[in-house]
Amino acid sequence: MTAAALRPGLGLNDLIFWGAIAFAFAGPESASLMGGEIKNPRRTVPQALALAAPLILLIYVTGTLAVLVSIPYQQTSALYGVMQAIDHVGDRLGLGWVTPLAASFTVVTCLGSASAWLGSVARIPFVAGIDNFLPTSFGRLHPRYGSPANALTTQTAIAMALAVMGQAGTSVKGAYEVLVNLMVITQMLPFLILFASAIQLARGAPAAYDLKIPGGRATVVATALVGLFTTLGAIVLSLVPRADEPNKLLAVGKVVGMTALLLAGGVALYLNGSRRRARLALLSVPSPGS
Repeated sequence: MTAAALRPGLGLNDLIFWGAIAFAFAGPESASLMGGEIKNPRRTVPQALALAAPLILLIYVTGTLAVLVSIPYQQTSALYGVMQAIDHVGDRLGLGWVTPLAASFTVVTCLGSASAWLGSVARIPFVAGIDNFLPTSFGRLHPRYGSPANALTTQTAIAMALAVMGQAGTSVKGAYEVLVNLMVITQMLPFLILFASAIQLARGAPAAYDLKIPGGRATVVATALVGLFTTLGAIVLSLVPRADEPNKLLAVGKVVGMTALLLAGGVALYLNGSRRRARLALLSVPSPGS
């Protein structure tokens, strides 16, 4: 490992990777979806985030250093760099059996990560079903496991469809990059509203239930501005195809098209759900003289 390997790059591919780095630190916000299942969430969640943030950073940094120590950084791949490092070190030590074992662990890790994401986000269509923004079947729980089965299966089907669409007309690497960019954009868009709202709310008088933040309003605004520009930068860079992408127009078109499809679908579901709620509200109003 050389000093050049540790120096941040300013090439196009390096800048594009910024979106993936920002996305890698997303996820703790899903705890808010399960706030009702957490004991004393106003105290527990901030403490958990304070502990998790340095641990996550440590895992990313040490994992990256391990890869750079194992193989030259010019030979690393964003798609399978970790497996490259394990395979290279295993061959040098005469431990070829380590590679398939590590691959098996990686598959289990990916399945666990997908389960955690789908499991937490499934609460959104579940609650939408309860509130009649989606068909009431989304608000039903599995009779045996108590899980929102319909919400989970529908989300899984949509994710599989997007994965197939991302693969169209490109390689596995190209499909991976398209799906990562799609996830970055759809993940970051709500954060734009979140950070903008934090700046707006910081102008008002603090509520009695607000957490005490060191530095008060100035800290909130400064942190929100950093988050806002970081999020905006990640979204913009995710729309830029990599220099080695053979079909740049197709790659951008798929990212923009699938993002628009998801947003349009969300708007359509909301409008349709609003009309459904209005009809149900009219049906529940007693008629005169009844």
